[in-house]
Amino acid sequence: MTQDPRTASSLEAEGQRAFREGRFAEAADAFAAAEQYFRDASDRSRAAQMANNRSVALLQAGKPRLALEAVHGTPEVFAETGEKGLRAQALGNLAAALEAAGEPVEAEKRYLEALSLFEELGDEDNRHHTLRALSRLQLGRGRPYEAAATLQAALSGGGSRSLKARFSRWLSRVVGRLLGSG
Repeated sequence: MTQDPRTASSLEAEGQRAFREGRFAEAADAFAAAEQYFRDASDRSRAAQMANNRSVALLQAGKPRLALEAVHGTPEVFAETGEKGLRAQALGNLAAALEAAGEPVEAEKRYLEALSLFEELGDEDNRHHTLRALSRLQLGRGRPYEAAATLQAALSGGGSRSLKARFSRWLSRVVGRLLGSG
């Protein structure tokens, strides 16, 4: 069955609008409908993008298992289509879903895969966000030294000079001193 791509695009826009407004369950539903349209049109890449969007919305809605189901398989789709940036984002989304679903070991592996791709692509912004997420995961797993080193890598990689970033950098130095590494 041939689908009207404008319908899929309008569903995607509806999902984005709902997400921005904090209506995460509605956003997930809209992304799921758009995903189905793209799947029916045999556009695997766009369907996988909608699955990723749905996963993020489901995480925000407090449904980690559903988020994990949504993102499952999307990194492989992007690997097959040669879209490294989208694959890296999908790996980051998969890691976040795994972490929220209580699977920290697998989450850490996926964060590291995403990080490697972001570094290869020179995507400093997403590299920074991934390092911060990895640091939080390491800290939560009782590895404060590793978490501090990861956070320091995130902060030393350039990026924003905002007040928040400067405060985070200062806090990281204080933690390093308290832990005896600075």
